[in-house]
Amino acid sequence: MDINLVSIIVTALSNPYQMYHKEFITEYGPKFVDVCTRALKEAPEKSLRDVRREKIESVIKSIDNFQRRSINKDEREKITEVLKLEVALMCLKSSYLERRI
Repeated sequence: MDINLVSIIVTALSNPYQMYHKEFITEYGPKFVDVCTRALKEAPEKSLRDVRREKIESVIKSIDNFQRRSINKDEREKITEVLKLEVALMCLKSSYLERRI
């Protein structure tokens, strides 16, 4: 899936995160976060080349927002930082790195 599409979907679903019922977040939150992080981590290199940094950051921020009601702050920050590092490593390994610099 294209990162731009993932960004649009995850932003739209995470914006009203405070309105979701606690049971809904508990049941579907981890599944939603897993799908979004997997889509981000498994994005093809062409998708990385075509996407702007702001889109990747918005996906990560939206995932963090969605987890606010189900995970405590320390654990959420740890998960977010690990995701940021994994994405940074993925971008560094990309063959399109020279173009991005």
